[in-house]
Amino acid sequence: TEEQQMVFDTVVNAVFNETSACFFLQASGGCGKTHLYRKIDSDLRSRGLRVVNVALTGIASTLLH
Repeated sequence: TEEQQMVFDTVVNAVFNETSACFFLQASGGCGKTHLYRKIDSDLRSRGLRVVNVALTGIASTLLH
């Protein structure tokens, strides 16, 4: 979606502009949060960066790996 693309661009631009930032993504179930996390993770890793994903719950953390 356009919103997902905006979030993706914002996070990736922050990484490459070396902007100190923390992002929190909150939405209803089934909106594509995990898909977006994985897309960001994959993009940054494909550029040779080390990525560490964190989650507030055990269930969410299993979805990120």
